[in-house]
Amino acid sequence: MIKSGTGGNQWNLKSGGSNSLTVTAGNTYNWQLNDIPDRAPSGPLAYYLTALLLTITGTITQSGSTGNQIPRDVLPALLINSINWQNSWMGPVLNFQYAKGFTLPIMEFVAGGFQYGQRQQNNIAAANGATTFSMTLRVPALNDNRGRLLKETSQLAALFQPSQFSVTMASTTALTTFSPGATFSSMTMSVTAQLDPRQELVLGTPMEWILHTPISGGPQVTIEGFGRQAGVNGVAIKGGVAFLADLTATPTTQPGVVLPSSFTDFSFPWRGQATTYDIKAWLQQHLALLPNDRPQQSAGTNLGTSDRTNDFSGFPYTDNNVDATGPSVDLVNLKFWPLVMGGDALELTDLQTAESDQTFNLTQTGGFTTPGNHQILAEYARVWTPEKMGDWVAQIVRGGANSLASCVLQKPSIVAEVLKRVTDPNGRGLQLRYPTTKHVTTVDQETYLPHQFI
Repeated sequence: MIKSGTGGNQWNLKSGGSNSLTVTAGNTYNWQLNDIPDRAPSGPLAYYLTALLLTITGTITQSGSTGNQIPRDVLPALLINSINWQNSWMGPVLNFQYAKGFTLPIMEFVAGGFQYGQRQQNNIAAANGATTFSMTLRVPALNDNRGRLLKETSQLAALFQPSQFSVTMASTTALTTFSPGATFSSMTMSVTAQLDPRQELVLGTPMEWILHTPISGGPQVTIEGFGRQAGVNGVAIKGGVAFLADLTATPTTQPGVVLPSSFTDFSFPWRGQATTYDIKAWLQQHLALLPNDRPQQSAGTNLGTSDRTNDFSGFPYTDNNVDATGPSVDLVNLKFWPLVMGGDALELTDLQTAESDQTFNLTQTGGFTTPGNHQILAEYARVWTPEKMGDWVAQIVRGGANSLASCVLQKPSIVAEVLKRVTDPNGRGLQLRYPTTKHVTTVDQETYLPHQFI
């Protein structure tokens, strides 16, 4: 929810009339958003759907004395194969080709404003025995919660009617490959929509996640469809890059091909980055973009011991990175190699545009893992076309006196006045929503700003 607010309301999704399902490995479960309310029952407030909270509870049983510890950041990939959220007014909200079990923790953490939707629990022990768990993922609804972006990027709840949210569970092989002999049992699933009541009508900037998978080869890596590969309907063929990273093979549930501790040089002409040999410095500038809420101090134990957490555990490192030591300490057990990572106070006015294939150069001792594909996870801000903006206006005024616009603006006469202005062929259409943090915004910086009815 918006951090400057007081909290929102919740709406339980249903599947076949039920608020909770018993689920098993390998199957797909569908949840409906056809009854999501578009407005608060009291006050002139429109609802914005900011996220879905997906909760899976169950039991993990380790057996045969062959199991491995299961960290919390690995659990989503062992439970979920993919998520597919389709048929909204925007088209696909999340595509099963990109929203994989192994990408979900990164998408959740970044779009959640550099925090998970749930407090993180300790590892599930490797020792024989049963452990109950409850895992909640915050699934972003084409928005981002960094800085003040949630108000600028969230969409009206009405635009998600009547979309469908589908979860395909991972096969049993996913669990047994990671922890031999382990089994899931007694699993249930529920999905809840987070609704934010606001007295305004905003067409937010959609923030779309895409997974590029170029084939592993030489040191030159071409991101095909960079900024242009899109699923959202009614947007320009380009994207403002809010996050871009090449995933590693750490944890082992990620099928990455890069190993940062083996990098020797890096360049990214699209960013204007000439060849650099200081790999640690490139990483550290991105770490500095994260919230400054870590103690940045040692745990007080000697190097080589692993009985206490240190400052190298947790995003963007693996949760299990508790024994950080050695000359490559900064680069070991990273979840990804950052190419672009918007900061904690990210603003839409500062995004760079991607609209053509681009190549970065990365030399890795021994070469990239082959055969295999790079897993380049990207988040793009999209630009609505004039036709789609016109259709959005039609959606909010539909119903006359009972329309969402009439509810928020309270008087049909005001709706008619604003509608006349935004549909004037000689006018500028929907107004841009300018950030309150900037005194001056250039034309170029306006590219990814949202629009508002009034």
